[in-house]
Amino acid sequence: MSQYNMIYEYIESVCNQIRWRKVHPIISKELNDHIIDQKDAFITQGFAEDIALDKAIEEMGDPIVVGKELDLTHRPKLELSIILFTGLALLMGVFLRFIMTSGTPMNWMIRENIMHIVIGIGFMIGVYFLDYRFIGRYPKLIFLAFIVSILGISILSSGPMVRYGQYTYLSYLLLLFPTAFTGIIYSMRNRGYTDIILSGLAAIIPVLLVFSQTPMSNILFYLLSCMILLTISIIRGFFNIHRKKGLLLIYIPTSIVTISMVIFSIWNHPYYLNRIQNLINPALDPLGDGYMANLTREVISNARFIGEGLGSSTGATLGQIHTDFLLTYVIHRFGWLFFLMIVTILTIFIVRIFILCTKQKGILGNLISTSIMITFTIQVIRYIAFNLGIQVISPLTLPFISYGGTATVINMILMGVLLSVFKWGDLIKNNLERSVSNKTLFSFQDGKIIIDLKH
Repeated sequence: MSQYNMIYEYIESVCNQIRWRKVHPIISKELNDHIIDQKDAFITQGFAEDIALDKAIEEMGDPIVVGKELDLTHRPKLELSIILFTGLALLMGVFLRFIMTSGTPMNWMIRENIMHIVIGIGFMIGVYFLDYRFIGRYPKLIFLAFIVSILGISILSSGPMVRYGQYTYLSYLLLLFPTAFTGIIYSMRNRGYTDIILSGLAAIIPVLLVFSQTPMSNILFYLLSCMILLTISIIRGFFNIHRKKGLLLIYIPTSIVTISMVIFSIWNHPYYLNRIQNLINPALDPLGDGYMANLTREVISNARFIGEGLGSSTGATLGQIHTDFLLTYVIHRFGWLFFLMIVTILTIFIVRIFILCTKQKGILGNLISTSIMITFTIQVIRYIAFNLGIQVISPLTLPFISYGGTATVINMILMGVLLSVFKWGDLIKNNLERSVSNKTLFSFQDGKIIIDLKH
């Protein structure tokens, strides 16, 4: 029997005992490498090659016993903290909306909310059973799909997705892009300064497409997410370059682009500057831009630690309490204690998942899980600040708790991806991650930027 057949039969016998078939290629490679290394060690001790191989396989142990032991340790891992938090947050959101809409004509909101939750659960389960590494295998295809989606939404001139001349679905779509952007970074790792520039270009293209159609705050926080991911990648040496030079290479152009966008917006809409000043100091325009901030601060200042607060001295009430001001309503209706409980749950979840992110041995898994938590954390911080009267930047959503069907579904998709990453646990190592195409989405050739959409 040839050496190849002997190794193959041993590995096949081991893998036949392991029920999780997706790990078979990984375990096969580990076993093959170990057998070859052990065989080489015996050869250096003076054994003939065929005898060295026999001894190496014999030393591995009975394949049935080895396979059963590996089957016990190599099983899909379900990160229960994600399931528990998502379920608790969804139930909390439904409960709050039930309290707010009870006895009012807005009971339809509960039914619609439950429908979106069911859809979101379906997406989360479906994504969980996918192999998250497809993000690293098909970065060009995913990037192209996002661009097509942005263009498709942008050409719509009417309908529920258009609000005040802006396409609200574009803001939600941007929540997914930082995670997709990790595929671009992953495909360009270890390739030097040029590919940092090309990664930055990939991040800027969506901004140019949605610049006039989505709020500047959403664009800035999207850019912030991408910048954090690039910073982490450079600091951890993913690009194999000088760290300080790499950081300067992304921060200088990004700062120039960001400042240019802000100046352009203020130049074309001079009232933006006054509005920002009024939002920073609501007292400058108490009946205009600063009205909601003043009202929010008055409501929470009159709140109690437990129980319903006094509310506004004028009797004015906050609008959109089911979307933008849900936490302000919680503080007023139930007291600061309930608010602190929600914030504590969110904080524990964020810290817990960030710790798990740092334990990911694979580059791709580390990037993807970190990108999702950055996106999640930014949403939470924006929402809490806004509901505490710091209303310079409007919120998008409080994941799973505030009302919003599209936001709920998209955040549950992100949780599904996170579950898929953690399902593999510590099994995926950098040297065992499936290779991606050597071709990049962008490349330089003869002084031109080439966009390669072929996989």
